Amino acid sequence: MRATLPLHHLILFLLLHPTQSQGPPNGYTCSTDRTIYPCRTYAVYRATPPNLLDLAPISDLFGVSRTMISDPSNIAFPNATLVPDQLVLVPLTCSCTSNHSYSNTSYKILPGDTFYILSTTKFQNLTTYQDIELVNPTLDPTNLSIGADVVVPVFCQCPEKSLTSSGVSHLLTYQLRPSDTNASVVASRFRADLRTMVSINARKLVPFSTVLIPVTRIPTLPGTNNSGSSSPTASGGGSGKDGVVVGLSIGLGVVGMVLLVGLLWLLCFFGRRRRRGYGEEGSDVKRRRAGGVGGGGLSMLEENKFMADITDCLDCST
Repeated sequence: MRATLPLHHLILFLLLHPTQSQGPPNGYTCSTDRTIYPCRTYAVYRATPPNLLDLAPISDLFGVSRTMISDPSNIAFPNATLVPDQLVLVPLTCSCTSNHSYSNTSYKILPGDTFYILSTTKFQNLTTYQDIELVNPTLDPTNLSIGADVVVPVFCQCPEKSLTSSGVSHLLTYQLRPSDTNASVVASRFRADLRTMVSINARKLVPFSTVLIPVTRIPTLPGTNNSGSSSPTASGGGSGKDGVVVGLSIGLGVVGMVLLVGLLWLLCFFGRRRRRGYGEEGSDVKRRRAGGVGGGGLSMLEENKFMADITDCLDCST
């Protein structure tokens, strides 16, 4: 009796032991339908310590603004502090160059840079040093001048019309990690259709190589703090905007309570002084009615004024 493999084992086997190759040894070949180029797509990038824990150096590396990364990555603030290994989406303009599907990124050589370091460390294997050499034929890889302009070809691909007709909007460029041993887990992480992902990645996939993730919409990246924070430390839960609203509400409530208590204290204080003054005035009136100080008692006008003051005091005290 012939044994059968579970579906996820079979798919993983096809990913790791394909029956056909796709594209050049490194990267992807252009589609035969050149009308799909150029297109906007995204590369999945990881925040790594110590220098890549905010969006500024990542945006400088790819030549885009921080907002262009924070918006699709569901990060509330462009100046947010990232957590180690946090995933962000970097926008790419994918084009066809010499039958290779690349997003060409400009970069200036810094001290200590080599094509290998660029490909493996700074661009996190989203390209290879061979591809960098290929698109920079006038540069000597063994003698790079500091400040020299280099074109870094980041791997990408535009979805063909057969994919877009089925709802696929983007093909994300994702670098496989050694822990990515199950294709179904990788697909579910980005809410991608597993069979579609297998069909468009029909070449041998190994750790640190790239895979195209077909998505119908920009995914909410999993397992990271994407809420963002305007403070040096990223918040642990909820959105940054919600935190600001809650903080303002609490602060305004405290201020309002203090003002209310102070107003009540002032009303009570002046009310007591006013009642005390009216009491002294009433004693003086009694003495004057009895023929005390001043002799002849109150006039009609003084009595009317006194009664009006008493009425006002009673109204105030109530």
